[in-house]
Amino acid sequence: MEKQQILMILTQRKRHLYLWGVFAMILPVLFVLAILVIPQEKIESPQASSPEKITINYSHTPQGSLLEVNILQPLSVPGCLVLLSDDKTRNPETAVTVGEVSGMGSYQFQLPTLESTPGYVLIFNPFNQVVTHQFPI
Repeated sequence: MEKQQILMILTQRKRHLYLWGVFAMILPVLFVLAILVIPQEKIESPQASSPEKITINYSHTPQGSLLEVNILQPLSVPGCLVLLSDDKTRNPETAVTVGEVSGMGSYQFQLPTLESTPGYVLIFNPFNQVVTHQFPI
């Protein structure tokens, strides 16, 4: 090999060594700074914080009762139960299950014959065991 080629390789090696030394010092500092600037509070998406829009229509005819549930925005859980409850307790354990809603759309339920007119329609999340919405009839 020629002397000029060898010198060029040596200068490139030297430059490469210095460059990796600089990287070895700067990268850990940048990693620590990146960890320090992570926000501590949770940032919620606008969709998760906005209330879900649900409308309830209850009609009673001589042939029976009909409950219509209109879900206008996506639910925050994949499937919820529709329950009927009296107006005293609103307890999902004593409520009558009417059906299930699983997404946007209109759902119609034929209601069973009840002793009295239910006071509330409850939308119940069976995964977390909580009532997410309650509507008076």
